[in-house]
Amino acid sequence: MFAERLVIFDLDNTLADRDMFFGEWAESFVRTRQLDPEIAMPILRLADQDGVASRSAFFAQVGPRLGLDEPIDDLVDEYWRDQIGRYRCDTDTTAGLLSLRHLGYKVGIATNGGAAQIDKIKACGLDGLVDGFCVSRMVGHAKPDARLFAAVAEECGASLDHAWVVGDRPDTDIAGAVAIGARSVWLSRGMCWPIVEYAPTLVADNAADAIRFIVSVDTAAQSAQF
Repeated sequence: MFAERLVIFDLDNTLADRDMFFGEWAESFVRTRQLDPEIAMPILRLADQDGVASRSAFFAQVGPRLGLDEPIDDLVDEYWRDQIGRYRCDTDTTAGLLSLRHLGYKVGIATNGGAAQIDKIKACGLDGLVDGFCVSRMVGHAKPDARLFAAVAEECGASLDHAWVVGDRPDTDIAGAVAIGARSVWLSRGMCWPIVEYAPTLVADNAADAIRFIVSVDTAAQSAQF
């Protein structure tokens, strides 16, 4: 129905609930090390920077503040073992991705980060649900650079013409959509749009809703042509 149309998704806090997984890890970390949660949890949340901070930088910051004496490399390894074990997609998101491909869309993932992002994708089973994915450090370009999105399109065997971009970050996902001239769906996570210079095409609460909106808009546009 929509052959050759491409939808490019972000990974963290878009296809998978990274905030929830981090929160689960933080609670377990505080509990097993017998830290005061009222002190430790805000320190962990602040240092995390919504997942932007590298894990080495994260533990270098929180270690001294929480009195941790373990080597940073050991803490990083432990963190990733925990997180990869938690990563999953909810059933609505999985169903939405399957419906997109059934309708003829190509589906890709563009994510900033390193090799751990590939582990997350595989842990969620997303490698079998999408046509291609690219990770910034593997490609050499990070969102919002248009070249990362172009690399995803190439992996998917699709064009960026008529593409959609879905993600939660205004500065990387939606800015990236602007860079390639694509339509976009911003997952607001309960926030108000913060940028004046540009805005998303649509706003949704989650990836499954974003998929429904995309199909609805494209169906209406196709019907208007006849």
